[in-house]
Amino acid sequence: MTVGSLTNRGRIVAALAALLIVGAASPGQLETVLEQSVISAGDSTMLRVTFTRGENIEPLKVPRVPGVDISYAGMQRNIEIINWKQSASVVISFALRGERPGTYAIPPFHFRTDAGNVSSRQVILKVVPGPVASGAERGDGSGRLATKVQLSKNSVYVGEPVVMNYYILSSGVNFSLDGFQKNPSADGFVIQQIDAEQTQGTEKSAGGDITKTRITAYALIPARTGSFYVGGGLGVISTDMPDQFSFFGRPLPFNQQRTIGFDTLPVRVNPLPPGAPDTFQGDVGIFTLSSEYETGDVRVFQEKRVKVIVSGSGNFISMSRPRLEHDLPEVKVIVEEGEPRYRVSDGGLEGTKKFTVTLIPTKAGKVDAGSVAMTYFNPRTGRYETARSGPISFLATGDGAAGRMGFDSDRGQTVDFNPVLIGAGAVLVGGALALFILWERKRFRMVRRETEVEESDAVGKNGEDAVALVLRELDDSYRADDRGAFLQRADRALALAARDAAGESLDLIKDRVYFFRYGGGTIDRAAMEEILKGIRVILGRRG
Repeated sequence: MTVGSLTNRGRIVAALAALLIVGAASPGQLETVLEQSVISAGDSTMLRVTFTRGENIEPLKVPRVPGVDISYAGMQRNIEIINWKQSASVVISFALRGERPGTYAIPPFHFRTDAGNVSSRQVILKVVPGPVASGAERGDGSGRLATKVQLSKNSVYVGEPVVMNYYILSSGVNFSLDGFQKNPSADGFVIQQIDAEQTQGTEKSAGGDITKTRITAYALIPARTGSFYVGGGLGVISTDMPDQFSFFGRPLPFNQQRTIGFDTLPVRVNPLPPGAPDTFQGDVGIFTLSSEYETGDVRVFQEKRVKVIVSGSGNFISMSRPRLEHDLPEVKVIVEEGEPRYRVSDGGLEGTKKFTVTLIPTKAGKVDAGSVAMTYFNPRTGRYETARSGPISFLATGDGAAGRMGFDSDRGQTVDFNPVLIGAGAVLVGGALALFILWERKRFRMVRRETEVEESDAVGKNGEDAVALVLRELDDSYRADDRGAFLQRADRALALAARDAAGESLDLIKDRVYFFRYGGGTIDRAAMEEILKGIRVILGRRG
């Protein structure tokens, strides 16, 4: 009996010692919170694991669940001072995106800490087919910040643009957007971010008025028919939460980063109706077309330039080039396009796009080009329509010949064909043809540069000057490593510089740009940086 009691006591002491050891090595209280247990397919929610101690914590493995996309969304450390005592906590966030309807058991997440390995608890996530709640309704868990996504339309035709606006709803909180950790998705669409102005307004909520701030916008061009979900993504913001901490009853501002999720929204893309004319090239919107050119005659092989402006609302991002209604077999036609200028409107995109149509007659006589036209589908009327300019006509004078080689054809005489003269004539004809090709290339570049300079000037009149604009666009294309856009914008910058500057440095940079853009050379990052620095120096804007 005594031996048994001692044995039991020994076991109890060993158990208590083990508990003390585990308690000493414990990483503290661990809390697992799933912000939304029910979401719609394509939507996201956040799972946050909070550690009440601020030791080093590292996620070991993110579980894989078929039907749910799980991704690491960041870590934040919080420090709190109460009654002169400091406590720290660590919050690790994961984004859960429902890929298809169903009920899913999200297994524990495993972590390594200074005190050993720990795991979160299992949670249940239900994904339903339809929308559940907007970001404005569920917020980010704090009740002071929320997100919202709005579409200009929920049902469109193929090729009809949809504007997707991203908002942050806030009340008494200062924040700034640091960027996107996970970009919005738009399967089935061409997506392009728009330089939309950040706007502020108010919106009603259960707790009163809240501030609604647009942080960015996207243009979506549907490429195929069907039902889709668009949007989503994870944003990273810096925010002050002054009411989280106090010092003698007064709030202590504490700047922290947090990850916020955005909704996905349904869009229905409808097919275009049958009966499209042969001239239809896929343009969708409501457009008008105008043109202007200098009246008067033009000599053969000289150019007549027609400026064309397409205005209205619709797809300016992938707009096709307008056409001449009349076939002109004896006229060389070159169509150049400028960058579109558009803005976000209530119904989508509104703006203009400029084109330059250059006509080079190869034979004397009257040139009747008809109108410049563009066929488009009007989503408002549901019909295919055509926008036309006024008629374009002019007279081409001269026969285009540089001279004639005559032969003496007196009575009874025959022509003496000298092989040397024939060879010389062939060389002259070949040289003339080569010069004509070189002139065509040079003229092609001049038309492009002049069109692009006009585009920059137009924007400059609305606020940002042309030099600042072209340098900003040049920097953007350099950072994005978009080499085609970089060379185009470098050409535009050189055209601006040529107005006020000249010299050997300008000519050297031009030669470099033209070599890569027109001469078949392949530009690398080092050459891009060299050209960028040279242009900044010439334009007097070092950066």
